[in-house]
Amino acid sequence: MLKNFLPKSNWERYFEGQVLYGAEKLKDEWQELYEIRNKIAHNRGIEKHEYDRLSNLSFQLNKILSNAITKLESGFIEVTEEQKHEIQSEIDTFKPSDAEDVFLKALDESQKWLDSNPNPNAFIGVNYFITSVLADKGLSEEEGRQILHLLKDRKIIDIYKHEDPAGLYLPASAIRKIEDI
Repeated sequence: MLKNFLPKSNWERYFEGQVLYGAEKLKDEWQELYEIRNKIAHNRGIEKHEYDRLSNLSFQLNKILSNAITKLESGFIEVTEEQKHEIQSEIDTFKPSDAEDVFLKALDESQKWLDSNPNPNAFIGVNYFITSVLADKGLSEEEGRQILHLLKDRKIIDIYKHEDPAGLYLPASAIRKIEDI
């Protein structure tokens, strides 16, 4: 009877039993994802097996959470307006600065610059973007390159060789978002 008065997570209150994924398993996997994320955020490298685990966890948890949100939005899981407000308040307080978001926002800003540049040969150079643009945003070169490879593997960005039409310069590595291709 006393267990009913113990605090429960939102997962336990709203989704457990509705979405086939245990709260403990979700908590453990979320913690593992968080630990790998911290390594990247604090400029420590990750090994290939950690990168693979990061990719798998991200994919799996995204699938589980998307399923839960779909059930919530479709009315399959009922919550009161007060409960919705409570959940939203918790979400609002747990929005850490995400290095991927910083990277993509910086790329969007660079793309706006490129679009307004009158030089038809202008491009966003990978090295300049990582060592200058991202550095100005607080990301280390190592972190920038890790995110670059992650986003490239997820087919969000493209790395290509930019050729100088006049042939005055050697080809350079350039970056763009896939949707901009």
